[in-house]
Amino acid sequence: MVARFDGRNPRAEQWLTRNSARLITEITEGQRKLVRSVLTQGMEEGRGPRSVALDLVGRRNRATGRREGGLLGLTESGLSTVQNARAALMSGDPSAMEQYLRLKSRDRRFDPIVRRAIREGKPVPADQARKIAGRLADRLLYRRGETIARTELLQSLHAAQNEGIMQLIDAGKIRQDQVTVVWDAANDSATRPSHRAMDGQTRRLGEPFTSGDGNQLMFPGDTSLGAPASDIVNCRCRLEQRINFLADLP
Repeated sequence: MVARFDGRNPRAEQWLTRNSARLITEITEGQRKLVRSVLTQGMEEGRGPRSVALDLVGRRNRATGRREGGLLGLTESGLSTVQNARAALMSGDPSAMEQYLRLKSRDRRFDPIVRRAIREGKPVPADQARKIAGRLADRLLYRRGETIARTELLQSLHAAQNEGIMQLIDAGKIRQDQVTVVWDAANDSATRPSHRAMDGQTRRLGEPFTSGDGNQLMFPGDTSLGAPASDIVNCRCRLEQRINFLADLP
């Protein structure tokens, strides 16, 4: 038996309307609606997180090298990182410029310029500092967009999986007491400890899982029971649904 998600089901539409884009911070309600529309369209078209991320943060103008046409900007934290990096590069302080070289999101192609300034004990020229800071901003912005797209799209897919099985129950094809679900963590070096602890947890359909941090989730990416972003963002776990068709046999 195949459980298919009917996107026109009223309960499915309500989930998409109420839950997508809820984790995004520092945006207006109007932006949230636009982001929700972009995410939904991307899911319907079957596009991956990287492609949808460009819809959110804009695509790079080949002439200027900067992103244009996006819905989102940098967070306050991201903007502060860029401003501090630019100030460090123009300070002429070797220790401050060394701090810039520790940023994971920097464009390493500019490292020779910064290292030369450190050796000479001089500031990075203003025009180059602006360009380096601009590339850092673009990378931080893209990372924000990709994180949002990956988290929201995977959350929607897991919700669709749950909705598909509920629609089978509504149609009378199976009973809820025939279904059990098993949490399957990615179990690699990037798996968060709170989800590694969930691997193999088995529940009856409709019963929540408990993360290693004590938060409850109905499925990966679920926030309906109050799970915070730390248990949601970039989650790569999945659920295995098991249907016992022999439950009523003597």
